[in-house]
Amino acid sequence: MKRQPIYVVCSKGRLALWQEMVDFFDYPDKRLVSDILHGFPITGWMPDSNVFPKEVKEPSLDVGTLESLSKGMNAHVKAKVLAAGSNEMAAITWAETSKELEEGWMEVDKGLGDNAAWAMRFGLQQKEKVRVIDDFSIAGVNQTTGMNERLKIFGIDDIAALLAHSLDSNGDKQHPKMLGKTIDLRSAYKQFGICTEDRQRIRVATCEPSASELILLMVNSLPFGATGSVAAFLRISMFLWYVGMAGLKLAWTAFYDDYTLISREDCAKNASWAAECLFDMLGVLFAKEGKKATQFDTRFNAS
Repeated sequence: MKRQPIYVVCSKGRLALWQEMVDFFDYPDKRLVSDILHGFPITGWMPDSNVFPKEVKEPSLDVGTLESLSKGMNAHVKAKVLAAGSNEMAAITWAETSKELEEGWMEVDKGLGDNAAWAMRFGLQQKEKVRVIDDFSIAGVNQTTGMNERLKIFGIDDIAALLAHSLDSNGDKQHPKMLGKTIDLRSAYKQFGICTEDRQRIRVATCEPSASELILLMVNSLPFGATGSVAAFLRISMFLWYVGMAGLKLAWTAFYDDYTLISREDCAKNASWAAECLFDMLGVLFAKEGKKATQFDTRFNAS
């Protein structure tokens, strides 16, 4: 019996609401909910979203070739993982890995994983935190990813354009005071699963420093470091942005898992409430406490 991928977002009731919104707004990405339910592919040609501009990027490696090359590539990955297993970063990386195992985002593969492509896991220091990254390029997995679309994200220019449009639309009247804030999704990639075929096709190689032993991990959720994960998550990110913009009339942008929300001061409380209710209704986890749970202000950080 095939094991279904995990998806934190999805009770089927929640997904029914996602589908209702896709249908109601006639959203172009008709496969989105189906792919959330069955898990996203991260190898081969990515599904077209019909949201992003058309631009073909062919894979440099096909999936069949990846499988035939994986044994030799895995030996290289194993040597690199074990060589890095004694440094200080390895201990921090293993601590983060242990948390992912507890959450069910990954699980230890007790088999040999001979027929899978192994990614190399490593820790990257980013300011006060260590981000765990899985190098799927060294495994050849990213080279199998093909797309018919050019992925697009919002930037600072888009936020400036929102504000400029508001100022221009106000005419000669005094413009209301404007505020901004960001809403940050929690463990964004980990809220969505990968398809059964790719779950069998890939592994993540890491090391438990105390035992100097190679450990292979089976991946249940979108791994950070796979090109296919970016393609999958941006489909989700754009859908959430669109529903907030078209359905709730929110003036906001989406930069991967960071949403920048702009509002008049007198409407700010309602705008924040509406955005948070949207995420809660759809089961999307976001920061509700800590430094990432920001408040509306005249000065704010945005991506």
